[in-house]
Amino acid sequence: MMRLHFKDFSRVHGIITEGGTAHNTITAEAKAVFNIRALEYEYMMELVDIIKDCKGGAAIATRTEVEVQQLDVGCQGYPATIREWLTMYVRTWSSSARITSSVI
Repeated sequence: MMRLHFKDFSRVHGIITEGGTAHNTITAEAKAVFNIRALEYEYMMELVDIIKDCKGGAAIATRTEVEVQQLDVGCQGYPATIREWLTMYVRTWSSSARITSSVI
């Protein structure tokens, strides 16, 4: 639902790594890993905050507790020039990669 409001080229992917062994049950513990990507580091961190708000809302709705462990901080350690170059490259490539088709 939230991805409709994300900026272009921003992505959030998730996988449930532990969720129980039987269907239609509520487990004592579940684990998931999410990958959050964006062209700009600042916007990626904004997405991290949005996802944290979503997990908080889900915990309140289900009367459970949630723990977040951030595994990586993305490209924060790269020099700004590399981040800017990668951003420019992705934008240039995506704008030139238009696919057209015609009906015969």
